[in-house]
Amino acid sequence: MRFSPTCLNLRALTSHPSGHPSRASSISFLGLGRMGSEMAFNLFSKRHALANSSTFVVCDAVPEAARAFVANFQNHFPGSQLSIVSTPEEAVLASQTIVTMLPSSPQVRSVYSGDSGVLSALQALPRAQAEETLCIDSTTLDIDVARQVSAHVVGTGAQMVDAPVSGGTETRCLRFCRYLNVLLLRGAWAGVTGAKVGSLAFLVGGTDTAFELAKPFIADMGRRAVHCGPAGSGLVAKICNNLMLGVQQVVTSEAMLLGQRLGVRADVLADVIGSATALHDKAPPSERDFEGGFATALMVKLLMGRKLWQDMGLAFKSANLVGTALPLGTAAKRIYEDVIESSPELARKDFSNASCIMSAEKPSAIIFGGLNTWSRRFALFLIPDGGEPLVSHLRIVDKFSVHPATTYLGADFPPLLENPNVQYKQANLTIPAIVKSMFDPPEGQAPYSYVFDLTGEVRHDRPDMVQIQQTVNIARLVGEEAARREVKAYVRVTQAFYETSEKGTHTEKESVKPSGIRGVWWHETLRVLANIENLNLVILRPGLVYGPHVEYGILTTTMTVASVYGYLQKPMKGLWPPGKNSMNTVHVEDVAGAAFALAEWMAKEGRKEADILAGEEIPSNDKGKIKEGTGLPETGKKLVAPLFNIVDNSNGTLYSIGAEICGLFGTTFGFHDFFTTTMAKITKLSESILEDINEEHVSGWVEMIMASDPPIPNTPLSAYMDESVLQKIVVAFNADKIKNIVGYTLKHPEFSQAELKDVVDRWKSEGSWPNTFKVPRLCELSHIQNQRRSPFHVYTASSTNVRADLNVDVAKLIPTFQIVFERVAFDMADTVTRLRTVQTRSYARESVDLKTLPMEGEQFNARKEGRWGDGIAKLAVQTFMGIPVVYTAYLMLSSNPSSLSWFAYHPPLQMLAVGLFTYGILTLQPTSQPKTKAVGLVRHQLFMLFTGLPVLGVGTWVIYYNKEINTRPHALIGYIAVGWAYVQVLVGCGSVWFGGAAFGGGMKAKSIWKYHRGRISIIPSVFICSPLGRRMVYVF
Repeated sequence: MRFSPTCLNLRALTSHPSGHPSRASSISFLGLGRMGSEMAFNLFSKRHALANSSTFVVCDAVPEAARAFVANFQNHFPGSQLSIVSTPEEAVLASQTIVTMLPSSPQVRSVYSGDSGVLSALQALPRAQAEETLCIDSTTLDIDVARQVSAHVVGTGAQMVDAPVSGGTETRCLRFCRYLNVLLLRGAWAGVTGAKVGSLAFLVGGTDTAFELAKPFIADMGRRAVHCGPAGSGLVAKICNNLMLGVQQVVTSEAMLLGQRLGVRADVLADVIGSATALHDKAPPSERDFEGGFATALMVKLLMGRKLWQDMGLAFKSANLVGTALPLGTAAKRIYEDVIESSPELARKDFSNASCIMSAEKPSAIIFGGLNTWSRRFALFLIPDGGEPLVSHLRIVDKFSVHPATTYLGADFPPLLENPNVQYKQANLTIPAIVKSMFDPPEGQAPYSYVFDLTGEVRHDRPDMVQIQQTVNIARLVGEEAARREVKAYVRVTQAFYETSEKGTHTEKESVKPSGIRGVWWHETLRVLANIENLNLVILRPGLVYGPHVEYGILTTTMTVASVYGYLQKPMKGLWPPGKNSMNTVHVEDVAGAAFALAEWMAKEGRKEADILAGEEIPSNDKGKIKEGTGLPETGKKLVAPLFNIVDNSNGTLYSIGAEICGLFGTTFGFHDFFTTTMAKITKLSESILEDINEEHVSGWVEMIMASDPPIPNTPLSAYMDESVLQKIVVAFNADKIKNIVGYTLKHPEFSQAELKDVVDRWKSEGSWPNTFKVPRLCELSHIQNQRRSPFHVYTASSTNVRADLNVDVAKLIPTFQIVFERVAFDMADTVTRLRTVQTRSYARESVDLKTLPMEGEQFNARKEGRWGDGIAKLAVQTFMGIPVVYTAYLMLSSNPSSLSWFAYHPPLQMLAVGLFTYGILTLQPTSQPKTKAVGLVRHQLFMLFTGLPVLGVGTWVIYYNKEINTRPHALIGYIAVGWAYVQVLVGCGSVWFGGAAFGGGMKAKSIWKYHRGRISIIPSVFICSPLGRRMVYVF
């Protein structure tokens, strides 16, 4: 067995009778941050001056910090003996005195109790040597953690004290409070300056013996050591003191602001307070722009967006444990948090700058529309859960209901609606009077300052008139009322419905072409708003948006489909060739953050100045459609408005985005071959191609959600990729403008798997994403479904179990074969329902029963089947196939029927079989309704099995009945055609009946079925066979 160097050295140390000879004269310092490095420098320098033989050891999680410290110290003290170790265990081995200055509780646990930690070394030492060891921890941490670590260390025989520090400069507030006989510890706030000059005060907790052992070392690092009691007492004293000071600073700020608003100058108030407290320091933090002192960020420390209990936070945690209320402390803590979150540049300044943010009045805001896209995240950004709101009051207005919900809301949004400062109103924004009433503030509330416009119809297949009514007209009504109300900022958030070039990125000055009907009217909406007088308009144009609880958009659908391919352990392939295909992305929180930043910028600049700084001309890009709308500006009119793009720094492409998403789900991303991509371009994604593409996606997703534990049939997510998702998408925007002019900094600069994992984890936590780990066979899934429904009641995988009543009555079609085909009909209807989930999804997400849909939904369900021209094409093919059948029969009957052999009947019989086969195939023509699709599938099998196939069999039988010599090309090709027809019948039935069990079930059977659909070469074989027929010798 091999041992690490540390373990070998410990074994050597424990075996030596007198221990390590230099350990008593050595000191180790762990944690060389801003405070720790200054404290270690003072400690080592004074010890080196006392004894040149002293040795010092340093250790830090960042090796570069340790090397920099050693180089600096030896530069000041040549000949000093410093060494660097990589683990706390080695530090204990080398030194009898250990000093730690770490960030917080988790690091203390790791250094003392983790692998290769202090405790492991102390436990390996002989008892006598462990008892000679002293540990001094100056970290500000959780009291319980400090006491637990101390108990473990003392259990080994060593001594330990907790010695958090305080010191540095004092504010006027502190001296004022001390003048009023408030009991405070002198030099209460710790700062880097105090650590550097050695003026720190140490608040020590531990036994009397440990305190006496620690005093000489503490004296080398600070001016004062106060023994507060047993272990943890030093921390208790510090956090109570800091809580008091934090609250007092806020009260002082309130008094100063109140005095100024009542007419007293700030310098006069400061002089009054200064005189009352005999202030001798004439340079308080405000006179040096709040530089130095105790940084605000240390008051409420933030790490990765999550608040850690540090300083004031530790006081709150302790108060909760003992049941003590801190109402003033809670208010003060929120103010410090607001300083950091709203003004990051103030985080390193003195904590007394809280008065800067308290002096500002918060705006109020309205969000119009977007409840089914991004406005939910906008609302959570403006009024964060547990954080300081950015607005004093928020109103959200949309057409959807939230009680009960008629659209997906996510897990975080409903609790927000309980906030008294948040108000949701369901309204029909196509009515001017209602739009006007939405701007009326609640009683006692000031008029609304900001308007965020996210209105518009986002579904790609809505006609021009719907887009004009739901997108253009609503935005015009809201914009006109906002102008009349003189709102300070009107932010229009548009969508990336544009066709950009693959070459480079596009700035706001470049004119990009709108994509489709939807894109034309969303773009024309910008012109309508820009044409409104006195509207403080600013336009935000994001890239492809993703983020928590954003179920709308291309990226969300791509994630869902990629998870299906990962689940099936298959690669995901893009439909378009691997060109550059830029796909710039942006996190939804950055869309909300940028919108708010633009609102504040517009409120400060005003429309006239904003046009000068960021105005861009917005041309009309489809002049042929403009005449269809009313109230639209003339196409030739020059309209200018501030326009900003917002995308992240990823510069994503189709491949990079696909690879990133697929990597999250354990699969790969690639591209189809040249033939497939070419056919996609030629056919332009016809409905039949869409069905073929989505067949595996949707059925696989249904399997995933049903195999989840527990099943999640109510998920708002769908794996159906409609034409708007599958078409070639190029979004290439440049976002430098908003960074340079407004100064916006991205909160999520990269599109990464970590961001995507957060999105998926949140969906999982609310029960919208499956936790599936195995692929069930299709027959297993059918068994699961049979346990919860009747054979002909098929439920779609939507958010509200919207029911599609597919009551396929096979008995009405072929009474004799009802029992045989019940199972087949169920399987086919079930599959088709999954494929057509998208048709009911938009309504299912709104929790609306299909039977009570509004007129738009009724028209949708009642629309004519298939595409324009399907009926003509079907009739043409039937006529084309009927002519050969009739003509062949005519030739046969035009001869003397009484002299004909049985063999003479086989040509018309075979042609009739081909005609019946053709009609059976035509029943699979594209449909838009699940019920008719299921009927078509059943009719297809009936025609194949019970008309076409028997006629083909009779036609083949009469050949052999006449004992024909079947060696001619006509006969050989006929054999192939007939044999191929029977093989196709077997393959088709075997891949569908009983869940496709004959071919392994599940996706294996489905792949066989797709193969069966594409093999229609029997028809050309028949036509090749027919001309080769000739008069032959028959045997009667």
